[in-house]
Amino acid sequence: MALVLGTNSGFVTTAPTADPAETGTTIDGSSVVTKHTTPADAVRITSVGWYRASGTNTANWEIALYSDLVGVPTTRLFVDATNSTNANGWVTTAVDWAVSPSTAYWLALQMD
Repeated sequence: MALVLGTNSGFVTTAPTADPAETGTTIDGSSVVTKHTTPADAVRITSVGWYRASGTNTANWEIALYSDLVGVPTTRLFVDATNSTNANGWVTTAVDWAVSPSTAYWLALQMD
């Protein structure tokens, strides 16, 4: 399955389960930050996930949400830094982050 905004990437209402079968990027020891705009009816983010194609270690990973200022991430609004797993597939963590509708945010994932 290719990455489809609103289906298995960006803001989704149902968690994806299929392998996106895309070319992977190794992010161990680094981070990835992507910009997304909340849906018009969004008020909370309740779960954040990403697809882990492979990995054998239990590296810690952190997720965070940043505000947007003219296309640049600025203030860190939320962070969840208590995650570790060696599972492959969709990796998710529950969060309770208040957001504003139709607003641009930056979602960050960092791997130790």
